[in-house]
Amino acid sequence: MKILPDLRGPPGPAGPGGKLPIAKEWQREKVYYESEVVIHDGATYQALHDTGEAPDNAAHWMCLAAPGRDGKSIRHGGTFKEDAEYSAHDAVALNGGSFLALHDKPGACPGGLAPVSTGQSSPAQNSPAPSNPAQNTPPAGAPATNR
Repeated sequence: MKILPDLRGPPGPAGPGGKLPIAKEWQREKVYYESEVVIHDGATYQALHDTGEAPDNAAHWMCLAAPGRDGKSIRHGGTFKEDAEYSAHDAVALNGGSFLALHDKPGACPGGLAPVSTGQSSPAQNSPAPSNPAQNTPPAGAPATNR
């Protein structure tokens, strides 16, 4: 599909950055205020106005993300701590990025954690691939092979 340049106006000024509050697990008998974000039954909702209703009430909540196939909720674990034990679906922050545990006891971060979002690319993404396959070196302890 072609866009006709003469039909487009000049770009407007950049708008303010969008921002959502930190999502919290929904709790019964608690009042949530307009714009608060909660997680309930694997889905994420934002309050349309002050409410004490459950998130499945569309008159009170807007669904931001429906549950996936398994409908597992992400648990927010705060800042990564080396001595803490994490379980599947725990999300933690570290060095400006967010990481999600894919299974129980994932190990050292970010080794067993998958990046959720980050402001920078990972070192692996910044490393160019060797131009000559013969320059690849096997890991320490691996038998050498002729290529």
